[in-house]
Amino acid sequence: MQIPPATSCSPVSQRFLRIVGLVLWGTALGGILQVHHLSGTLPFGWSRHTICGPWGCGPPLAALVSYHGFWLILLLPIGWLTGKAWLGDEVGRASIDSPDKNVGENCKARRLRLGGLVLVVSSLSLLVGIVAVDAARWLATSPTHSYLIQRVLFRVVTLVDLPLIPLAIVGALWLWQGRRRYHPPHPRQPAVQPLG
Repeated sequence: MQIPPATSCSPVSQRFLRIVGLVLWGTALGGILQVHHLSGTLPFGWSRHTICGPWGCGPPLAALVSYHGFWLILLLPIGWLTGKAWLGDEVGRASIDSPDKNVGENCKARRLRLGGLVLVVSSLSLLVGIVAVDAARWLATSPTHSYLIQRVLFRVVTLVDLPLIPLAIVGALWLWQGRRRYHPPHPRQPAVQPLG
């Protein structure tokens, strides 16, 4: 038995929508990287301010916003589409003879949740490792140890080379997608045994 696709769009209109989506995505990626050029139009001189203190000096805030925004705009759509692809269009097409009609859907949802958990744990573990090494180096060379929390937060905010926080957000998105699609099996009723 063939199940019709969920969308009623023709292949030409689906291709057109994909092209428009890619163009919009590319425009958003290019646009977020131009935020640092808005120096005169942002209030309070926001784009010229930097994060400075005894814990170090960082780049201008506009540059941090544009790089973190770039990673989020780059990774969130990829993560969302990957999650949807892992769940597949064949969700719930379990065997007709199966006592639980959600077997296929639950298996895919569990895989997606596992992938999300691995992504969240690994990216946050790497982030903690990088911050711990940096904090240990800073404590060894800094005359003031009272700014350790500010130094750790500074390191997390200025870490734009590796998209660890956006990857953790994508992992959380996969956990959420998998949890939404998971349907626990119905408890089976025990067979009634006649007495005597």
